[in-house]
Amino acid sequence: GRSENFLAAYQGRGQDADVELAVDGDGTFLAVRARIVADLGAYLYPTTAVVPVTSAMLATGVYATPAADVELIGVATNTVPTGPCRGAGRPEATFVAERMADLAATELGIDPAELRRRNFISPDRFPYASPLGFTYDSGEYRRALDRACELIDYDGFRREQRVARESGRVTGIGISVFVERAGSAVWESAAAAVDPDGRVVIRTGSTAHGQGHATTFAQIAADELRVDPGDIEVRAGDTAEVPEGVGTFGSRSVTIGGAAVQRACRELQERVRKVGDGSMSLRAAAAAAGGLEASVRFEIAGPVFPFGAYVATVEIDPSTGVVTVGRVVAVDDAGRVVNPLLAEGQVVGSTLHGLGEALTEEVVYDDQGQLLTGSFTQYGILGAREVPPIESELQETPSPLTPLGAKGIGESGAIAVPAAVANAVADALSPFGVTHLDVPFIPERVRRAIRDATVG
Repeated sequence: GRSENFLAAYQGRGQDADVELAVDGDGTFLAVRARIVADLGAYLYPTTAVVPVTSAMLATGVYATPAADVELIGVATNTVPTGPCRGAGRPEATFVAERMADLAATELGIDPAELRRRNFISPDRFPYASPLGFTYDSGEYRRALDRACELIDYDGFRREQRVARESGRVTGIGISVFVERAGSAVWESAAAAVDPDGRVVIRTGSTAHGQGHATTFAQIAADELRVDPGDIEVRAGDTAEVPEGVGTFGSRSVTIGGAAVQRACRELQERVRKVGDGSMSLRAAAAAAGGLEASVRFEIAGPVFPFGAYVATVEIDPSTGVVTVGRVVAVDDAGRVVNPLLAEGQVVGSTLHGLGEALTEEVVYDDQGQLLTGSFTQYGILGAREVPPIESELQETPSPLTPLGAKGIGESGAIAVPAAVANAVADALSPFGVTHLDVPFIPERVRRAIRDATVG
């Protein structure tokens, strides 16, 4: 049951990073040097190494850093293996890049938002070959940050913060601008068919487990075939009907699965035109031909790179170390958005996951390798009462790699939020002389940091 899952199911994160950032006097990033030590567990699953490799390759984040030297070391430990957990290497990379940006801003006396603006990869540089081997497809990072700062009233918070500090309140604001790799395993299958009675069936290799594929894929097909989404049936998960398929992971479903559906529908339209010389309706052509079908295997040249800007505010009780998140603003750019309601559902769910990472969730072993967090009585999961206001807004910078232009959004909050909260906590604790604190920000850890800084 649940206790076996805590003991034996693979776990996420587990990285230790030592990072140096070279910056000139104007705050321009020149180079990054990092050594990442990744806890792999006692043995490797096929996907174990994917996570730290992704972290290493995204270590420069959204910044035009000319040079990077990243050493990645995998360590065998006497614990269960690690593997992909929502974000899968991108939260770790974002945490590194965004904490370094804030530390540089503090060192130089430059506002963290302004320092980021000076170093973003500009829109005219895409496709952008990063020094660590990825080619980012498209991005407008400043637009996302500017909007997030506007939504949260960044300047207004800074003014209020000065007043709050004079009265002894401990408040902070933190920014996290992230880029992620999405659309892994760069192919997917789909078929589009119309029966003689006019019923449209979409078959996809991208199997859902709650994300709303049937709604989204029906919308894509309806747009292409010019029929009502309610007249479309979406089928998946049956090997008798869908012989090939990759599945749902890595924020790939709409990017690749959706593009495959779009392509299959376009091919179906071609067959309709051949039957009726362009003059017959879909239903009439299908009736005349005894049914029509088109199947495709869609591939893209490489992954896509969604991005976004998140800002979080916190207040800390210095006597107890309790961190309360006031607001989270999330501006996500996942390229073309098919269904905004479903996309925002992904943002809210992943943001709550990210808040759990930042505030409570931690797997703890003792010196003998005994698991100390083997149930929900020891492992902290946030409840509904602890969720702060989350404001989500979507922007669209289409990917040039698919006709649909969609990227991915299912992991964004889990990627961005830990760094945003960490920056907000560091900002709040700066008057005490605390420069950095590792997640999760459990009260004991925060209280000890304040005490040690005050005593020191």
